[in-house]
Amino acid sequence: MKKSYRYIFVLSYIMMSLFVLPFNVYASSNADEEIEELPTEEEFEFHTVNMDGSIDTVYVEDGHRTQDTLLNPLLRGIGGISPYSMPRDVTNGVVNFKIKACNYTTSYTEETTGRAGYTNGCSGADAAYLGMVNGKVRFMQSGVIGLVSPSEVEVLNYDDVSEVKSVNFYRVEQGRIKHYITTDLSRNTYAASLDFGPKQSYMQNNTVYYSYDGHYFYLTYASMIADYKNNTRKNSINPNNPYYNYYQYLSQRTKTSISAAEFDTTTRDTANNSSSKMIGLGSAFIDAQNTFGANALLNYSLAANESAWGNSNMAQQKNNLFGHKAYDSDPDASTLYKTPADCVRAHAEYFVSINYMDPKDAFGNYNGPHFGDKQNGFNVRYASDPYWGEKMAAIAYAVDRATGGKDYGRYKIGIVDADAVMVRAEPNTSSAAFYPTNTPGNVPILILDEVQGTSVNGNTTWYKIQSDAPLNDKRTAIIQDVGNYNFNADYGYISGAYVKIANEERVPEEGYKKGDVNGDGKITPADYVRIKNHIMGSSKLSGASLIAADLNGDGKITPADYVKVKNIIMGK
Repeated sequence: MKKSYRYIFVLSYIMMSLFVLPFNVYASSNADEEIEELPTEEEFEFHTVNMDGSIDTVYVEDGHRTQDTLLNPLLRGIGGISPYSMPRDVTNGVVNFKIKACNYTTSYTEETTGRAGYTNGCSGADAAYLGMVNGKVRFMQSGVIGLVSPSEVEVLNYDDVSEVKSVNFYRVEQGRIKHYITTDLSRNTYAASLDFGPKQSYMQNNTVYYSYDGHYFYLTYASMIADYKNNTRKNSINPNNPYYNYYQYLSQRTKTSISAAEFDTTTRDTANNSSSKMIGLGSAFIDAQNTFGANALLNYSLAANESAWGNSNMAQQKNNLFGHKAYDSDPDASTLYKTPADCVRAHAEYFVSINYMDPKDAFGNYNGPHFGDKQNGFNVRYASDPYWGEKMAAIAYAVDRATGGKDYGRYKIGIVDADAVMVRAEPNTSSAAFYPTNTPGNVPILILDEVQGTSVNGNTTWYKIQSDAPLNDKRTAIIQDVGNYNFNADYGYISGAYVKIANEERVPEEGYKKGDVNGDGKITPADYVRIKNHIMGSSKLSGASLIAADLNGDGKITPADYVKVKNIIMGK
């Protein structure tokens, strides 16, 4: 495998729009660092697939028990005949979705909304078992609580190691949260390790955490299941501080600070193939971003994921970088484009701006402005892979770090924790209503400013936000079926009564600490000057430097921050 000096270590293998092969991976933080041996008991094999088709095996440990014997294969993998498909009275249960061929998805119904959903066990096998409701298996996977027919899944006993040898888990390694994903519960092996963002303050290194929503983390599987069943998160390690993976929850209606030339350099360093269909597309991604309001880094990452960095058959033969119309049951039906640049433009204009970002989309594609998960975001409809949104986010982290760490934490994300909250033209309840946020709640908004407006539930704070949909010239309503987007004019307001700031704990990338703005490992007058220049507007901080400058953690860079740096320098 080519090890790029630009930090991109394990590359995604071929992914299609509605199905991801189970050995797709993305991992690691530095090409020059080996994965350390960690102090837990059991080992598993982590397979990574290289661009040339070869397979590497990396040994790490997950802390989950294992046995030498495997389950009887006749009892697994054949939907409808396994004894584990019947309703079971188990305390700590695991729902197994991998009981059918990979070209078949499993349909379910969302419990809270009644909306139809689907997943694929070959991309993520396990879910939390929450009991039976009206003859259906109740589960949680990738943020969604769903109901599925017992004949479509197996219900296994987590506490019986003859039934369950692996479940997905999270662990902090080298300052990063890694998400290990299993695609075969009968084996103690993991098909993917995803970069889930920087370590949070409440996390410990080399400690296993469990979660099926990616927001609240548990030290034991049993405590997680107990909380899920009781509709609480009180036993998690962060009950009052849910985590939101930055690039997984960043709106498409943002701009990257990465240049076209930097994208092109990253592609050349990473694709490992001069015939890659992503070569030279940096300007196409930037142009599409500026015209159609589709963040270039997010969609560059999506293309890299879906097309194996421009090397997949679909990319090579059809110039299709995004898996457009490549279904689980018929991937050959995918769209043919004249050039790769045409594909980039079409994706930004039609798939992102006109369809997935349209709150009134007739096909139900709108589920929020972000990659997301199976609860909300593009992931609800774009892919059956329950962790598709995470995979795009993992690549975005790597590309950002490879190009200087300029993008991470750049935008302020709010989370709307209620259903269908109205976005309005002005900060008052009598102004024009543009659209409601997605149902269910827990959807992100991009905060541009904080203002005062009419009181809602005793709260007069309103947030100026980037509109998900384009607006008409008078800003009185959204417009549909128009891909062009105006970042300056397309904005609205939402009451702060329903909003929580998502990235309040903005953690510097590894190698940075609070106050060390220039990343030299020391806090010196040079850091003070950079913070002061940022406040004065003579030069702006971004990425990890911006996060390191926020010493008091209020999400803003103010004189209070450079006073803190000055006091540190003076020994106060």
